Amino acid sequence: MGRMVNGLVAAVLACMLAAPGAAAGEKPEKCFLWKVGSDTASVYLLGSIHMSREKMYPLCSVIEDAYGESDVLVVELDMSEGKRALAAVLMLQKGTYPGEETIEDNLSAEAVERLSAHLKTRGMSLAMVNKMKPWYLGLILVMGEYMRLGYDPGMGLDLYFIGRAAAQKKKILELESVAEQIAVLGGGSKEEQELSLLETLEQLPNAGAVMEKMIAAWMAGDADGMNRILRENLSKNPALEPFRKRLLDDRNVTMADAIEGYLETAGTYFVVIGGGHFVGEKGIVKLLRERNHSVEQLEKRPGERESAPGPREVIPSASRNEVMSDREY
Repeated sequence: MGRMVNGLVAAVLACMLAAPGAAAGEKPEKCFLWKVGSDTASVYLLGSIHMSREKMYPLCSVIEDAYGESDVLVVELDMSEGKRALAAVLMLQKGTYPGEETIEDNLSAEAVERLSAHLKTRGMSLAMVNKMKPWYLGLILVMGEYMRLGYDPGMGLDLYFIGRAAAQKKKILELESVAEQIAVLGGGSKEEQELSLLETLEQLPNAGAVMEKMIAAWMAGDADGMNRILRENLSKNPALEPFRKRLLDDRNVTMADAIEGYLETAGTYFVVIGGGHFVGEKGIVKLLRERNHSVEQLEKRPGERESAPGPREVIPSASRNEVMSDREY
């Protein structure tokens, strides 16, 4: 993430972009929600932020109505209560070294030194994480940093809707398996894994500021703004291009294929995917339009704001090991 952004300025920006609805003559604000349909099916596409704060709720009525009329909830991973624990076990199994092997055996001396220095700032030691593989440690560090800053997986849109769907006995489909997400995060060469971990360490000091900018863009329905934030903070290192492609571009194609499959059925689907997957030249919205589907971004109702105070259903928070994440995406 490499670019210093003042956290207070980012928070003020979030408030400005989430201000009350448009005045007469102004262009209506949009939701971070799209709709695509066929002769037999409707699919709502909601960009998610996986960890957030209370200020994102209650959601605007357009989002709530879309969920309410849907027959099926579709998420990246079904992290309902029972499945979350199983996912955590698999993550731990695949994310740690067997036998005597350690992360020190797989990192350069410089990387070990930088990792140790960061851990010291968080009151940790290398011995506490030495059995973790670089991709798994990076995930833990990112989620730990967000939680330290007050962001909560339980406030993420994924768990919010998963909790509601489970309580309502609404059908839940998942686009990926835990094993598939592990393959994305844990694939690649030893060099790629080290570079990815080092970039994570470099980005962590700015994580809160960037998250606030992303939440602001989400609350304003600003897809172009979200795309700019993501592109500014994606690695420019050519050695990490294969990882970036696995993380976003390849998965976007697979997810777009699945959405097209829903359009061939009968029913209404509410799809919740990380917001970064919808935006940009290789995002799902562009892919569907290139396949001759009409995709409409929905507008908020006049005078409505998504950050208005009010009650919301409480979804129990999950520990940092129990929730899968696309890092900041």
